[in-house]
Amino acid sequence: MIIVADSAPFVVLVAVEHVDLLATVFQEVIIPPQVQAELASAKRSEAVRAFIAAPPSWLRIVSPTSIEPQDFTPESLPQFRWPRNFGLTGLSSTRVSARKRRQNAAYA
Repeated sequence: MIIVADSAPFVVLVAVEHVDLLATVFQEVIIPPQVQAELASAKRSEAVRAFIAAPPSWLRIVSPTSIEPQDFTPESLPQFRWPRNFGLTGLSSTRVSARKRRQNAAYA
């Protein structure tokens, strides 16, 4: 499967040192030059800038040839499930919920 992405998955996954998950799940990822420029900007971390300076073989940078509106319905999109062993541990919904409760309590 090929995915066309914006910068958010790269920023987060580089930060947690799991950017290779994109290749594991999607085999090939395509980004436009605008996303490449955003990842290379000075506002990004050094790790993100280093990643995009030497992109892996599974990441292609392609200029769009046309932009056409699409009518997407849930039925037209492929069903996706994360692999059971996709490598992120310690982020259970219970821990995330507890963290959110603590943050909300701090602002109350």
